[in-house]
Amino acid sequence: MTTRSFVFLLLSFVCISGISQEAVKIQGKIAGYSGGKIKVIGILGDQNYILDSMQVGTDGSFVLLRKEKMESGMYYFLLPDFKNIQFLIDDNQRFSFSTTKEQLIYGMQIPGHTTNSLLNEGLKIQQVIDSLQNISKTVTSKGPAPEVSTLLNQWIEKRNTHLADCQSRYPKEFYTIFKMAGQNPPVRDVKKANGTIDSLRQYMLYRAEFWDNVNLLDERLLRTPVLFNKLRRYMTELVPQQPDSIIAQADRIVRKAEGNDKVYQFVTNWIALNYQPTKTTVMDGEAVYVHIIDTYFNEKTKHWFKEGELEKLKKRTSEMRGS
Repeated sequence: MTTRSFVFLLLSFVCISGISQEAVKIQGKIAGYSGGKIKVIGILGDQNYILDSMQVGTDGSFVLLRKEKMESGMYYFLLPDFKNIQFLIDDNQRFSFSTTKEQLIYGMQIPGHTTNSLLNEGLKIQQVIDSLQNISKTVTSKGPAPEVSTLLNQWIEKRNTHLADCQSRYPKEFYTIFKMAGQNPPVRDVKKANGTIDSLRQYMLYRAEFWDNVNLLDERLLRTPVLFNKLRRYMTELVPQQPDSIIAQADRIVRKAEGNDKVYQFVTNWIALNYQPTKTTVMDGEAVYVHIIDTYFNEKTKHWFKEGELEKLKKRTSEMRGS
């Protein structure tokens, strides 16, 4: 065999075994379904979108094939009867799973995929907690039976143990990063000199620690519900709705996002849009809008806009500043 022939065969082998493979191959089987379509729903900030769809076979099997990788984040598989199952998509986008229509969460098996196995374990625990909480809400005015409260506390402790175990054993897994980002800080037991609860100090500590477990440079969180929910709650509930306070805390969050263009863009855009004059109910809220555009919409971020849009924004805020 000539050298030229050998090189040709080698290149052919590479094409067949590597390059021609799909970047995404997610095979699923859900016993109980026998047709219909599954839609793949993605998340971006506070928006959902349809990424893809798959046909379900008569045995409940289906496969998602894509030549290019999906952007890492949380995705929902919307099933033919409008139930859904959640997945976290990370670097490993070639895996399989199986479950049943009646027990989507408890029947789930995801061999060889750590992040989604951990996600499913967490969802199983949360499903029990949700059921117990629903029972608690439907009991008599005397409150839930003691055994229900005891069982609920046990499962909440099991959830805490699960998260602590993930932190210890799988600190770099996407599931752990996602779950830690979604945790709220504890309410500190701080008291005044006279022994009463110092509620102002509690609030200040809670707000100061609110973003401690959130890496705003991790773009994957933008494609989960966590980042948007944290941002909305912080800016509209934990910050006094006065322009000076809003601007100070907005600057704090934006600084944390510097270094990731997409997160930086989302945070600054969301704050500006939330406090634009036609939307905000905050007195003098347009001051926040003007501040964000003046400070963060500039030559460095001009690529976010279509031609001429940034100039129009600057002109509008200049007119607003004058009034």
